[in-house]
Amino acid sequence: MFNPIRLFLSFVIIMMLVCYSVGHTQQFKIEREINFFESEKRQIEPYSPTVYNRVDGLFLSMGVHWRPRVLRGAKFSVDAGYGFSSKKWRYNVSWEKKIHSLCITAEYFDRLGCNEAWIMHPLENTFAALLFKEDFFDYYRLQGWKISLSKQVKEWLLIRGIYRSVEYDTVAKHDVWSLFGRHKKFRSNPPVAKGTENKIRLELVADFLDNPIYPMSGWYGEIALEKSGKFLNGDFDYGGIFITMKYFRRVLQQHRLVLLGRAAVVENPFGEQHLIDLGGIATLRGYRYKEFANGSRMVMISANYYLNGDLLQKLPLQWIPLYSSLGLILFAEVGSAWFPANAVPCEISVADHPDWKTDVGVSLTVSSDFLRFDFAKRLDRRSDTWAITVRVLPRW
Repeated sequence: MFNPIRLFLSFVIIMMLVCYSVGHTQQFKIEREINFFESEKRQIEPYSPTVYNRVDGLFLSMGVHWRPRVLRGAKFSVDAGYGFSSKKWRYNVSWEKKIHSLCITAEYFDRLGCNEAWIMHPLENTFAALLFKEDFFDYYRLQGWKISLSKQVKEWLLIRGIYRSVEYDTVAKHDVWSLFGRHKKFRSNPPVAKGTENKIRLELVADFLDNPIYPMSGWYGEIALEKSGKFLNGDFDYGGIFITMKYFRRVLQQHRLVLLGRAAVVENPFGEQHLIDLGGIATLRGYRYKEFANGSRMVMISANYYLNGDLLQKLPLQWIPLYSSLGLILFAEVGSAWFPANAVPCEISVADHPDWKTDVGVSLTVSSDFLRFDFAKRLDRRSDTWAITVRVLPRW
């Protein structure tokens, strides 16, 4: 039987997260501000980057954005929180100034970092940890500062330069409570290479989508180049290139074809925090989570055909709850992550790793991908069963 107090507390935490949670990004994911609905922003605005994970348990955090009227275009943000399982305080202080199409930001922080925010929003990961004792992020401690300068060159083109100086440290997991699966054990966080990383990063974003929230046509691309080394007085001599391409095409009125491609090259990786993993949720869905781990090269392509509700509505199943909001997606994926023996700098060679992995599947969606059930089958082994994953507010 369920403990009603625990059930109530879970509900309260989820509602808090839905209302206030904000995310962080790494590797492929580039931060963007989407002003889909223009509105006047308040001078003082509270927010809460509260999350639930296997390091902090409940990380209860509160913060405030302050936009002083005397400093037009400026914003100060401060948030701090406490992890009840780790017994650690964490914080983030930032300043932002917009001057026409320019934006300057500066941050000082002590927080958890991870490389998986490009496959899953922290809010969705919180649901998994709190409800099912599944935490898909691998965490490490980040303490330091960064500054960035971004320029909206065209309506469709954004360029950003970033300098970041951080200290890495390994963090321990804790056996935090969950509503279901209380007999399961969380994975340990992999050890990271400790030291100071001083890094420069250049980001370019090209956006030709017809709608920033639910695009039906157009394409979108991100390229990020980053480099750290002795010339910046850091402990790591590391470089990386991360590319993301998305293509949307309307088919047969309300159907959609969505193509997603990602590629990455990492040079001189010193630790887990610099490597790339592939497999499982949001990548190759027919395979185990992170089945292909610690690669310095990665390529993945995913084709998704959105049938929406057209096919389902023709079936005599109207008695099913929420049936009118159901939709179908057919998908196929191919990709791999590997560590070449004789790597040529900044090169992806298919000859290095010919063992590409593929899967196919179907997704059942509720309310236009608000909730999604993925059913995927890997094609390299017939004996394997279908892999099933549940997504809440999935990100691409």
